[in-house]
Amino acid sequence: MITKRFDHIEGDDFSAYHAAEKWVREQGWSCGSMQRGAPTLIFYGDCDVAKYRNISPDERKSAIGKIEGVDGRFRGGPVTVTVKQIAPVK
Repeated sequence: MITKRFDHIEGDDFSAYHAAEKWVREQGWSCGSMQRGAPTLIFYGDCDVAKYRNISPDERKSAIGKIEGVDGRFRGGPVTVTVKQIAPVK
């Protein structure tokens, strides 16, 4: 597993989350929409990813990683990206 932490920048409630999203996209992956209380899933390539509640259990298993906030919250950071080791990182 690869784990990367993004910290909050004062003045932007979701700065840690936005930094995590940017890093995920720079790797050539796609991530879903933010949903309070649930992780944002990451998939290979350029694709549309739904909120966690709209992703089936089988699709959840095929995710290469996830973005998680503290106690399920993304506001105020920090945010952690966890990716399976098999995922190539640029």
